[in-house]
Amino acid sequence: MMIKSEDVTIIVPAWGRYLRFLEMLLPRLREEWPESRIIVVSDYSLRALPNRENDVDYQIVERQTSTGQVRNFGLAEVRTPWVMFFDADDLPVEGSGQVLRANCEGVICCSGTVTAWNPNSLVRVTMGPRQRAIRLQARPHFLAIASVVRNQFPVVGSIIQTAAVRSAGGFANDNYCEDWSLGTALAFRGSIRLLLTPTVNVRITPDSQIAVLGTGWGILRRLPALHWRWIKDHEIPAWAKALCGPLSMVRVVQGLGLLLTGRRSHDDLLEKLNLR
Repeated sequence: MMIKSEDVTIIVPAWGRYLRFLEMLLPRLREEWPESRIIVVSDYSLRALPNRENDVDYQIVERQTSTGQVRNFGLAEVRTPWVMFFDADDLPVEGSGQVLRANCEGVICCSGTVTAWNPNSLVRVTMGPRQRAIRLQARPHFLAIASVVRNQFPVVGSIIQTAAVRSAGGFANDNYCEDWSLGTALAFRGSIRLLLTPTVNVRITPDSQIAVLGTGWGILRRLPALHWRWIKDHEIPAWAKALCGPLSMVRVVQGLGLLLTGRRSHDDLLEKLNLR
């Protein structure tokens, strides 16, 4: 059974230089989600936006906070059973709205394939979900355990039950990996449906957050907060919590390797996009 567009609210954080992307994103969102409420969360730089869509809600935060906090601010305004999160530099693929709405029965989250693209070279690279995640989706707890090691499926651009996002604690208060712990917590709360159908294109430029963040120290610094969040989550069984420590050593090794080599976690992706 296909859910209705009006049952979905879409949250978009955007400020500063990202505001210029809204002129492309918002019309595309309206094409794919004609009856959905769209909330753009911004700081006072929104005043510089010359043209505002009449059918979009604009929420102002008094000061720029982390991307995770901004998304949670928008989440607090949601009154629909389903919610989606997009970044300002994302573009939904034509027909993706119908595909996602048709695949939500019996699951708490449905994700399509996310593709990164460099607008200057037109190169496109698939970012996720990973083939491992596709195979594990029939076993949500195994998918969640794999997510402890590495984020297995995209949260941004997915359609998710609002109650599940709130139960999982929303996004982490960060500008990087803020969806990592949320994705893991969601997989412990119900079935996740992962599709091979492309649904989101992510614009990557040299100054995108994915290009400037992801250092080895950044990964190591975030691990304690991620673990503390998983430990406090009552929906995660004790056996899974016991595995979090040993499994996270994979991330520790990765972080140390990046520190020693001076690379970033997404350098391979950036090289494929001709951005390194």
